[in-house]
Amino acid sequence: MARRTFETLNAMRGIAAIGVVLFHGRSLWHGAVAPHGYLAVDIFFMLSGFVIAHAYEGRLRGGLRVAEFAKIRIIRFYPLYGLGLALGIARYLMLKAGHNPDALPTVDLVMATLTGLAFLPCPLPSHGYDLFILNPPSWSLFYELAVNVAFAAMAPRLSKVMLGAIVAVSGICLLPLVLAAGNADLGANGLDIGAGVARTVFSFGLGVLIYRSAPKIPTIPPLLVLLAVALVVGLPVASPYYDLACILLVSPLLLMAGASSEPPVLLHRAFIYLGLISFPLYAVHRPLLALAPNVAHVLHLSQPVAGSLIVIGLLALCPLLDRFYDAPLRRWLSRRFKERLARDPAEAAAP
Repeated sequence: MARRTFETLNAMRGIAAIGVVLFHGRSLWHGAVAPHGYLAVDIFFMLSGFVIAHAYEGRLRGGLRVAEFAKIRIIRFYPLYGLGLALGIARYLMLKAGHNPDALPTVDLVMATLTGLAFLPCPLPSHGYDLFILNPPSWSLFYELAVNVAFAAMAPRLSKVMLGAIVAVSGICLLPLVLAAGNADLGANGLDIGAGVARTVFSFGLGVLIYRSAPKIPTIPPLLVLLAVALVVGLPVASPYYDLACILLVSPLLLMAGASSEPPVLLHRAFIYLGLISFPLYAVHRPLLALAPNVAHVLHLSQPVAGSLIVIGLLALCPLLDRFYDAPLRRWLSRRFKERLARDPAEAAAP
């Protein structure tokens, strides 16, 4: 498969990221907005497997060292991850200054900050064992980075049969966990790490397997692919069987459809925009959404209006974050650590 940019896959990430934002802000709108936004994470993992295999499998088999690959991926993740962490720290400092009962104890805040700076989880009993309390969506970035590195270590010896077995076993493990929980919103908490591992390994591995197999399916108009992603995260169907169907069947089909279609010229800029905003939006939205009640109070607005203004502001801000913060900082980090890492060809593998 020739090296290309997969603009439809990039746009799928953007739609999925918007779904995550709406899901996390659902309490602001007093209803089920994007009730299955958490399924976007499985789409992210699957896209990551496909794109990482496309960009790196040949290089890993050709001698690219795992440590060098890990450095490339950390440089890709850390600037926006670090910004989300900083916003989370600032939020909890404000809560503490205002003597808010939701503020973390000082010791817990220090521990969460230090582990967060090291890109490591810190499941605190005082806050429900969430892996990344300062910026909860970071849990999936941690799992994705871990599976990226694990794949890099295995890639030179990972046959298609072995990969298929790993995907099958992780999928079988995931089934009872989702059925027992009643949904697939699993992995963000220290009490369901096993489910998070199963979700990550299954979807990432299946993405790699789809890339290797290059299955042929009828070309689907890219707008229909994006609409299907929106329906996955937006349909108000409360059933673990719906979640499993989306993870095991619908998301792989969407990946294959997105990989085989590209947007028409008139929509090219819109698809690029959706891909551009996906990672910044995912990385920083949660601490900012948490400020909606404060914004509503200060500006004398309702919470739904305040939440909507924050989302609109984020959609406008994210391209600027990419242009003036993320891209320049990654270039500097690349020069600082190794000049030839100046561009990560798998940029689309981040949310």
